[in-house]
Amino acid sequence: MFLCHATPGNDEVYWLDTVHPDGTVALSPLDRIEQFAQGITQSLILCAHTHLARAVRLRDGRLIVNPGSVGSPGYRDKHPYPHVVEAGTPHARYAILELVDGG
Repeated sequence: MFLCHATPGNDEVYWLDTVHPDGTVALSPLDRIEQFAQGITQSLILCAHTHLARAVRLRDGRLIVNPGSVGSPGYRDKHPYPHVVEAGTPHARYAILELVDGG
């Protein structure tokens, strides 16, 4: 497995999400997500930073998981544009991953 905070090259750049100039936060296009995954050979990639629980399967079968946040379901940020990230619930978000049949 490969672990990083945000993207492999930058702890401040969202991997699975994109912030638009109007402040909306949305799932990134798959092409952008796969760009950041270039050079990573592990089949399981764990990232974080946005506090939003997401799982994205890449076209080559690799899985990227952002487990969410146990203690901070929302926050404000100014970069790359002013925005608010909210999980939509005060409940903790986390992931439990199991190795089954080698995958």
